[in-house]
Amino acid sequence: MEQKLIAKYPFLSFSKDFVGEGVSETDLKDAITFASECFQHDEHIARDAARESKNLLLSRLMLYSMSANFLRKFAFFKAREYARGLEKENEKVLFEVAKDFFPSLENADGGFKVSLIDYLQYGRSLPQANVSKGMVFFIGDDLRACLREAIQERISDSEKLSAKLPENIAAAALRLKEFIPRDFTPQFKGKLLQRSELQNILKGVGEGKRYYGSMALAIACVKDGLTREEAGDVMNSYVTNCPKGAHPFTPREGEAVLDWVYAHPTIGFSFNVLKSQGLVD
Repeated sequence: MEQKLIAKYPFLSFSKDFVGEGVSETDLKDAITFASECFQHDEHIARDAARESKNLLLSRLMLYSMSANFLRKFAFFKAREYARGLEKENEKVLFEVAKDFFPSLENADGGFKVSLIDYLQYGRSLPQANVSKGMVFFIGDDLRACLREAIQERISDSEKLSAKLPENIAAAALRLKEFIPRDFTPQFKGKLLQRSELQNILKGVGEGKRYYGSMALAIACVKDGLTREEAGDVMNSYVTNCPKGAHPFTPREGEAVLDWVYAHPTIGFSFNVLKSQGLVD
């Protein structure tokens, strides 16, 4: 069961037990294919636990060595892929995966509960959370949404990664770079989101404007009739594209904006407001 789970979800913490030692040329070729499939949006067919664990680790190393932004993009796409896989799993598998992020996870009536301390590490918008006596309660869909954000955060975490790679991995990173599109900002359907002004915002804005940009995109999502999940894809892409700066704009902040806007769908959209905020000319 453990090996099958790691083969499908190699971001789990105990995947390190399957990585093994040494990196062969075959390992690097497989990792290049693994990462390039992600950027090209090709379907990935999972193999064994050892291969998938090493693929994910090598991909993260190579992408971070080129650009932290490449790693964040990769994390966004892979988290979406893994989250879609979890939607097809039964509650037993969902529980096992979630417990790797939320150690205090327990079953509750009609759903799950975790300690407030655990929730604060990977949880979404606390004001919208169902909190009682130091525990946060949520149903399966809420847990899956939290997991997607947690997976993205774990894959994009570069704290233990080094940009200085051994010669063979560095050479493989250069080969991988050829497969990464120069402009891989996702295109989303909708009259407002397809406007050049919104597409430019989607590519990311600097400090001082990031909140306004997230609000503009969230309102555009509502007006274009996107589901909350589709809007989450838009927001995740925006957060990933924004420069980190001294104080990064986090996925949790973007999700909080979406939660508020989708709770107030009658809010208006104005290009004059975007101009006053310095988001468009």
